[in-house]
Amino acid sequence: PDHSKVGLGAQLLAINLKKQGKFGDETKELLERSLAICVVNEGPDGANTATATINIGQFYYELAITQSIVGRKRTQLLLAKSSFEEAIRIATKIYSPTHPNRVGFASLLSGVLCELSTV
Repeated sequence: PDHSKVGLGAQLLAINLKKQGKFGDETKELLERSLAICVVNEGPDGANTATATINIGQFYYELAITQSIVGRKRTQLLLAKSSFEEAIRIATKIYSPTHPNRVGFASLLSGVLCELSTV
């Protein structure tokens, strides 16, 4: 149940559900399961752990964009921010600060911070 291919499958299924506009518990649970499997297989500082963390952050960010209630939107943005910051921490540890993955993660965080400044 903790094989890396199971985690990848969960991640891909969650991404497909998000593309269909499904941001419910099933999608969130698939992303969380994928992250848990990455941590079991690679530890908290693995490259796939960073990717799974980014996917959770993107889930929260995209969910925030759909929210019309300011309090809910802010909560989702704060969850996205936390995920993106964790992914940046991991990427900085395993790559250089100028590595494309780390730069891309920082760009995602910048977008969340911009959104947060408006709510």
